[in-house]
Amino acid sequence: MRKRKIRSLAGVPRIARRLADPPPAPPGDTLVQVADTTITVSTAVRDRLAALADDRGTTIAELLQEWATETPTKAEVEQQRKESAERSIAYLRTHIAPHLTDEDLKTGERFWEDFFAGRIPLAGGPAT
Repeated sequence: MRKRKIRSLAGVPRIARRLADPPPAPPGDTLVQVADTTITVSTAVRDRLAALADDRGTTIAELLQEWATETPTKAEVEQQRKESAERSIAYLRTHIAPHLTDEDLKTGERFWEDFFAGRIPLAGGPAT
């Protein structure tokens, strides 16, 4: 919760004092002030965000919040890739190749790197 600066209201008419303070929260409720953040974008980007939000029946703020919470960071993607690779290796060792070694995995990685780099010839074709 953001703290408000308290100022002296001595000498201020009573009606103005009531207007200076927010209304009290109903019993059992908590009055919370939410801070907004401004993001500066070009008019074209703002208009595009507004159109996208409108198409989805939401606001720009909700659209950005959804994008930010659902889009993984590079670190999260790398962690997911690592966990997926670990699960795949565990499956291979359990169900297909119980004697699969780390060296076998490195050899396989080098093969695919060479293949996609064009250093492995296609069957029956000339080497490049």
